[in-house]
Amino acid sequence: MSKSAAEETLALFLDDEGICYVRDYQFCQRKWRADFAFPEVRLLVEVEGGVWTRGRHVRGQGFINDCMKYNTATLLGWRVLRFTTGMVDDGTALRMIERALESTALGILGTESGEAGRRSVGAARRGSREDTIRRGRR
Repeated sequence: MSKSAAEETLALFLDDEGICYVRDYQFCQRKWRADFAFPEVRLLVEVEGGVWTRGRHVRGQGFINDCMKYNTATLLGWRVLRFTTGMVDDGTALRMIERALESTALGILGTESGEAGRRSVGAARRGSREDTIRRGRR
């Protein structure tokens, strides 16, 4: 399946921040895939297109299928963040993904405050280019 312009934009934003991710991640046996995944913290990200053009995600059966997909992911222990193209373009998606990763890292690392805590969280969520390639991205 081809990537949307918004997915490509989000990938560039994540790359610029050094945030590792996996694209088109299959998260269950039903072969459902998420646009982006952060498997280590069980976070899935979907970029929804066609919001104002009656695209597949907002029409009857497409909406029902997405509900099943997202609910299944949640029951399997994944957190799911959904973003529109506008949310990707204005940086909202990136900020929310960073917050989700930060809150997960703080939960894993214990409570830390101040700049030192933010730096250690940043280090925990970033990986090397080699780690990213090993995870199957690109």
